[in-house]
Amino acid sequence: MSKNLKIADDQNIIDVAIQTTGSAEGLFKVINLNENVESVDHVFEFGDEILFDETAPLDIQVLNSYEKNKITLATGEEEIIGDYNDDYNDDYNI
Repeated sequence: MSKNLKIADDQNIIDVAIQTTGSAEGLFKVINLNENVESVDHVFEFGDEILFDETAPLDIQVLNSYEKNKITLATGEEEIIGDYNDDYNDDYNI
């Protein structure tokens, strides 16, 4: 049975796979159930909705632990700001 999941802020496809199947290996299940998710490097936007099969968890202990402790995985990437070039000494006043 398919169910909807609303994407939280900073969730990536691995977070969603673990959140819905209990394992990162579930990312292919996420891709197969959602035609708008085309690859493993898909970038979700906050509020997007995806389908997942709640009847086929890969690791029920992980799922139960997340539900019991109300854990939402959100390990998205932060933008790193800086001038990364060869003039390190000029940038950092050394």
